[in-house]
Amino acid sequence: MTGEYHLLFILFISNILLNGRSVIIITGSGYIKRIRIEEFEAQSRGGKGKAGAKLSTDQDSVSQFFTCNDHDLILFITDK
Repeated sequence: MTGEYHLLFILFISNILLNGRSVIIITGSGYIKRIRIEEFEAQSRGGKGKAGAKLSTDQDSVSQFFTCNDHDLILFITDK
């Protein structure tokens, strides 16, 4: 895509999608998952929690997570 068409695509997507909040989860093996923040619920003490990310193996773990708006641009850089 040229820069002009890329900008039009971004403007089109931002007009049809709501700007909700999301959680981005990154695992140690490099998988990335976006989950709407509404899927997380407040818990009392002693709650067992909810599985937010199904990991590929038993040795894999969540290495990073952060919140963002759905219209935010995120740049991921990897050496893989």
